[in-house]
Amino acid sequence: MKTIIRLFGCGLILAIFSMFSNESTAREKPGNPNIIIIYADDLGYGDLSTYGGTIPSPGIQRIADAGIMFTDFYVSAPVCTPSRYGLLTSRYPQRSLHNLTGALMPGDEGHIDKTTKILPQYLKDFGYSTALFGKWHLGNSKPEYLPCYYGFDKFVGHTHGCIDFFTHVYGSLGHDWYEDCQPLYEGGYATDLITKHAIDYLSSLDGQSPYFVYMSYNAPHYGKSDPANLPANTVVLQEGERQGVNYANTLQAPENYIERFAGVEDIYRRYYSAMVSNLDDNIAKLLDYLEKSNQLDNTIVWFISDNGGYSETNFKHASNGVLKGQKASLNEGGIRIPSALCWGKNIKPGQVISQPAANIDVLPTFLELIKPERAEKVNLADGVSLVPLILGNKSIDRDLFWKYRGNKAYRQGDWKLLDDKLFNLSDDISEENDLSKVRPDIYKELNEKWEKKEKEIEQTRQKTQEKVTCAEGKNKQLFPEMPGMVSYTYRNSFSKSIALTLDTLQELGIKDMEFSNLFGETALAIRKMLDERGMFCSSFGVSYNDLVTKTEEVGNNAKALGAKYVRVASIPHNQPFTLELAQKAVEDFNKTGKLLKEKFGLTFCYHNHGFEFYPYNGGTLFDYMVEQTNPDYVSFEIDILWTFLPGQDPAALINKYGDRFKLMHLKDLKKGVERGSLSGKTDKENDVALGSGQLDIPAILKAAKKAGIKHYYIEDESSSYSKQVPETIRYLNSLKY
Repeated sequence: MKTIIRLFGCGLILAIFSMFSNESTAREKPGNPNIIIIYADDLGYGDLSTYGGTIPSPGIQRIADAGIMFTDFYVSAPVCTPSRYGLLTSRYPQRSLHNLTGALMPGDEGHIDKTTKILPQYLKDFGYSTALFGKWHLGNSKPEYLPCYYGFDKFVGHTHGCIDFFTHVYGSLGHDWYEDCQPLYEGGYATDLITKHAIDYLSSLDGQSPYFVYMSYNAPHYGKSDPANLPANTVVLQEGERQGVNYANTLQAPENYIERFAGVEDIYRRYYSAMVSNLDDNIAKLLDYLEKSNQLDNTIVWFISDNGGYSETNFKHASNGVLKGQKASLNEGGIRIPSALCWGKNIKPGQVISQPAANIDVLPTFLELIKPERAEKVNLADGVSLVPLILGNKSIDRDLFWKYRGNKAYRQGDWKLLDDKLFNLSDDISEENDLSKVRPDIYKELNEKWEKKEKEIEQTRQKTQEKVTCAEGKNKQLFPEMPGMVSYTYRNSFSKSIALTLDTLQELGIKDMEFSNLFGETALAIRKMLDERGMFCSSFGVSYNDLVTKTEEVGNNAKALGAKYVRVASIPHNQPFTLELAQKAVEDFNKTGKLLKEKFGLTFCYHNHGFEFYPYNGGTLFDYMVEQTNPDYVSFEIDILWTFLPGQDPAALINKYGDRFKLMHLKDLKKGVERGSLSGKTDKENDVALGSGQLDIPAILKAAKKAGIKHYYIEDESSSYSKQVPETIRYLNSLKY
């Protein structure tokens, strides 16, 4: 097969991993090597001069010259998230238990299951210090899905798939730059900052134990800028809106790098080349540090790209060379990537290896190099150790499997099955000549192997899921998450100092806020205070009058806060609440809910307050409001006290209306208080800690989980809230199924 140099498309891995010139020498050397993986993002197979491309890459060339350049290196998927899953777990992404088969987007709940052990956790078992600098993109919908909870001692970078390289935001969604899972605000170009933080970290180590550093650069993936705040040295590929988030996909680079490619006529290629060149210089800077600090000989450096580049869309700013297809394709241009590896003087320089290998092989390779006797006992499902190939240039018998968006691929030797076609890559690397009719025997064999592998993966995944579910169910918490807080609970404290009150809530572990007052501050100022504490506002409560008469202002404030929901907690009325008032509310809610959804991407919720349960037509006026409002524009927040006090069953109401309820106020009613009042009023001291009152909290929470309620907020209107809130949290933590 022709020797071709390529880079991983959506990500580039540079792993610095000390290697020996032969297998026996490697195992005899005392102490374990340091490991650095450099994972580039959306780097094209034909971009780098190392692989015959037009963008000079002397930094990456140093790695190839000092060790090995792979010509047939693959990734487990043609997009970011599943490629990273494959790298860190040694598994095909179809084995993931939480939907990591495609690129995660804001709001997605996908993550690595806690029972799945990943690369840094394995290495910590061998005494390694571990760090991630750059892109995570393996789950951020809950704090416990961030890299700090998966074996990384240190983390500086971003959690979404891409960010603005200068302002570090994800479009209008806001700030996405962290240190140790807390927001970090600093200036600088993201690629430069990743390298700076990595070198600072390496300089801080005492040298007594080996280290693993995962340098997950976002470059040269496009940035995700806020179209309302585009920085200089930015060119826009596309603008759009998704689930209320406005964004501009951008190419961005420091000015001196753009000037370096002034001769490139196509502006998109010019900016992209500048980004790649900056990345290469940062890799060279890292290598210089390792060399000057005498670490290069005992450090394994492995450079990989996470998938192919955009060679066909987005103005074709990347190049995959002779390869057909691009990112998100199972053609070679989507999954075959550049990769190079060196280990100082411990590995023979100038090697070119053309045998198929993949990112799922990285973990088992490290394990065999570090502890070969233990590596044999670890079941990594799909990856194989490349030690014989790397240290002895011995061939490895292995096939490769892909499944993505209904497409399939399978490589065996030089043969590749791609959907209903068959190619011989030894003389058709561009996948132009379908040989399925010429070699029906091979076509049938590869189809059967693909189907067998798919079946095995799915059966194993299901069994694993059943085991995890069974184990969790034996002692499963009913409410494992930390609830949010309604600002009204701490209204007096917030009126004195928002910052100090947030500090108090942070100490309790509260992160999710529902603000029903701005307390004299701007929404942006509150958002900044939240970001600084790793907190967020998911819901913004306003008055009925403000909703109707100041809808635009409400929407702007909610977006500034970072909220996804706008909530109204009552309807102005004189007793009793009437059908006419309910009809007017329905009209107003449908109208304003539509505007909030279509213009701001916000979901409107009405919060019941007890008086809505007047009888009407065999049900109640609350039933009328639910049935008459448009579910596309109007949802509900159930206040369980203000459901129970009027004589209703909160669990039954949730079961009745299911996902119309998006939010919940967690409250309990003092024992002995008589039910049946439709006034919407009760003494505030009737609010008690959850579990000490009249409500059946476990039954309510089980119904809420089934309905898929998104956010739960503690609301305690009593003067004893500072004592009762911790009691409520402890009670929730104690509940079991």
